[in-house]
Amino acid sequence: SWLSGQVQKPQTAAGLTQLAKILHLNKQETQALLRAAGHVPHFQRVAANNSIAPFQAVPKLPYFSGRERLIAQIEATILDADQENIVCLHGMGGVGKTALAAQLAYRLRPSFADGVLWLEMNRTGPMAALATMAHGYGLNVSPFADVASRARAVSQLLADKQFLLVLDDVPSSSEIADILPTAPGGIVLITTRRRDLAAAIGGQRFKVRPFSTQDNEALNLFHCLLQREFDEDEKEMLRQIADLLGQLPLALTIAASRLA
Repeated sequence: SWLSGQVQKPQTAAGLTQLAKILHLNKQETQALLRAAGHVPHFQRVAANNSIAPFQAVPKLPYFSGRERLIAQIEATILDADQENIVCLHGMGGVGKTALAAQLAYRLRPSFADGVLWLEMNRTGPMAALATMAHGYGLNVSPFADVASRARAVSQLLADKQFLLVLDDVPSSSEIADILPTAPGGIVLITTRRRDLAAAIGGQRFKVRPFSTQDNEALNLFHCLLQREFDEDEKEMLRQIADLLGQLPLALTIAASRLA
């Protein structure tokens, strides 16, 4: 896509250079990658910029739809200096908590000078989670062999930083008790199916509900995914499909892919 010109500058030069390191590309290959992506392949200057703030968020959905009022409420809470530094999004599976968190991470990125960290808590334990957080700032915490010492090292690292930490799909408060940072400039955004989790750890709680029928959010999602306008009969059919699927964004996305 880069070589054919279909995609222009899909990432920052620094991000692509980091990708090149992960892929073990040499200098010439890295320059070719940067050039194909539309960047000036000044390898020395890009490589020297090793202080770039990490951005570990998952890709945001190109067809994200709705949630405008909820997003505005969550943004206002996160950016309010007087509020708690923990925000919890809870709701049933398939309701779109992760997609909402990703949307917020991209929107709020300019507000956190020291980056955005993202951990999938259903796939990682505390030791690996702390290592991922530290790796974002170039710190190797492998010498710390227990959770307590590793957590202290990470807390010290984050003490003076302004960052957003997303803990996605948290099963219980015990899973994150050892990795919650105490840095005053950090905000923790949690997604979970457990509505009692926010009460257990404190913080502001928001319930993510299925789409609203009044706001035609399901129809907007179908429009984004199918890339076409609908007549009135088709709209009625799509509304019935959305109702049968409980107005759940994940189920609607799967249905739309079948319709496509």
